[in-house]
Amino acid sequence: MVGSKIECAFAAESGLEQFFATYPDEYRLYYERRDGQYDKGTEQKVRVRDAATVLRSYSSIFMETPHTATKNYKSIRDEIGSSIFADGHKYVAYYYASYSWFLLEDFYRNKTIDPIYKSARYHILMAVNLLIDSGPKLFGNSKEIEKRSNKALEVLWNVQLPRMYSNERSN
Repeated sequence: MVGSKIECAFAAESGLEQFFATYPDEYRLYYERRDGQYDKGTEQKVRVRDAATVLRSYSSIFMETPHTATKNYKSIRDEIGSSIFADGHKYVAYYYASYSWFLLEDFYRNKTIDPIYKSARYHILMAVNLLIDSGPKLFGNSKEIEKRSNKALEVLWNVQLPRMYSNERSN
């Protein structure tokens, strides 16, 4: 059982890293499979997502368990291979969850949302998702999750970010 979970996680993480790289620079995020993988690169650190952040964000949005994401990360890891990082899961859902987290953190950094609410970040992610998409909960491998994640991303991509967080570099 543990071996199959590790295999699922490895396959999913490799696929996620490649999938995240398919987005244009202005929407690019980087999935960090190995700790410190992007430390010496030119990638903006605010755009690098580690496995824990992706799992917590996905859990909050698609499993509607923000309380677990906040307080009990181990129980989310226990879902690897079944509810998270399972065979056939659509990578766009993980990207959408990661991009949602990226935007929320940007709002905290720029004081658009008072950082006092950081402890509720995963509840906010779930709430925003429910406002964007009030449909029923979805399975990670459904065609509908892909369709609805892409629709939600279109909404998020229309949120204007400060220039300092775009991938345009000033010299």
